[in-house]
Amino acid sequence: MKSVFISSTFKDMQAERDYLHERIFPRIQRELKASGETIQELDLRWGVDTSDMTEEESGKQVLKVSIASIDRCRPYTIVLLGERYGWIPGISVVKEANDTRVNEHYQENMSITNLEIRYAALDDEELRKRCIFCFRDPSFLADVDQEERRIYDAESPMH
Repeated sequence: MKSVFISSTFKDMQAERDYLHERIFPRIQRELKASGETIQELDLRWGVDTSDMTEEESGKQVLKVSIASIDRCRPYTIVLLGERYGWIPGISVVKEANDTRVNEHYQENMSITNLEIRYAALDDEELRKRCIFCFRDPSFLADVDQEERRIYDAESPMH
């Protein structure tokens, strides 16, 4: 079985992730079945239970699960990018995660999504060849009503 890691910010990429889950992966699964192969998407929207944790414990858990999930799916990653930068863990969360893989790729004020992308593809040319990058056209926002637009807009002018 091949696994594919899906990386994106969560809030603004719900529809795209749902489309992959409901339409794209079932179709790929049907195509692969003929050759005896299977594929599994790894979407962390379903996989990190942090309900009984403090914010800091939750952050460490998300970091560890993200990196372990990428390792499990290597070399296959799909990256969905829009205007949002994503959650930025505090430096103490990164240090306390105590993971050399994280420390190797993390830069101060880096979002988890940025870290995932660097670790999964950008810092290794061979991995990058097996990664699919999908970019949302910013003109999409012109057709989104103001109330819903906050879901898609960048969190700050810096990101």
